[in-house]
Amino acid sequence: PLVIPEGVTSIPPQCFINCQCFKELVLPSTLNTIKELAFYNTRVEKVNFPEGLEHIKTAAFYGCDLIEAILPGTLKELSDCTFSMCPKLQESKIPEGITKIPFDFASYCQSLEKVNIPKSVTVIEDDAFGSDVKLKSIDLPEGLKRIEQDALWYCAIDSIVFPASLEYLGGGSCANWKYIKKIYSLAPNPPYCAEDRANPGKGPFHGYTPNDIPLY
Repeated sequence: PLVIPEGVTSIPPQCFINCQCFKELVLPSTLNTIKELAFYNTRVEKVNFPEGLEHIKTAAFYGCDLIEAILPGTLKELSDCTFSMCPKLQESKIPEGITKIPFDFASYCQSLEKVNIPKSVTVIEDDAFGSDVKLKSIDLPEGLKRIEQDALWYCAIDSIVFPASLEYLGGGSCANWKYIKKIYSLAPNPPYCAEDRANPGKGPFHGYTPNDIPLY
């Protein structure tokens, strides 16, 4: 394992980028920040994210072999591409207090099956969970207002409940849901459905998403 000693508060940008020689990372309780690309394309499979950690910057664990990412309650925000392209990632736990799931947060994670969306989240940004082909169940909290372009495309979702607070569905956000059986929308006024920028004339639902299923 790679053990970062107690007393270290920040891991610099690109510090261990492309390092292939460790599978376990032990982080100290004093750690506050993991900066950009710090563990990009490493073979790390196991990480403890300690309470006290406040920032994980852009693409810090992009392309890693992480199996789970259990994030601490002290985390103040999420960053773009944090766990994108992690082929072994099975579970991601996001703490309450986070208000935005950012661009490409955990996209193209072929093994991701379990993720929570905290009640504090109001926006799921572009491609946040795009092409997570095993992600079957996802609970969207009341208070969520926007699901942006391609946010959930090509997931294995078989049913979904859009909360009453939802105002906007981005183009392609629900595309290629080939296993979907039921869609529930609790909003008195249906959310605005935007055009898919990559597929002009298409909206949130297209591709393998069937157009003959019940909408409640």
